[in-house]
Amino acid sequence: MTEHAHLPLPDYDHVTVGALPAAIAPLGADEVQQLLDYEREHAHRLPVTTVLERRIERLRSGAAPMTARP
Repeated sequence: MTEHAHLPLPDYDHVTVGALPAAIAPLGADEVQQLLDYEREHAHRLPVTTVLERRIERLRSGAAPMTARP
């Protein structure tokens, strides 16, 4: 089992920064936080952490996850 297999977005390591907002749109705040934690422990790419942090903020401010994955 690979280290990222436990992530809520199994192909996370292959998602481009441009595709990331759509890929995480169906996820809840806890799931996005998992991705952020993983990102910070591994690549720690600033553009990626920024996208994830902003999504968490929106979700915690009342935004709802999409109901279906793209």
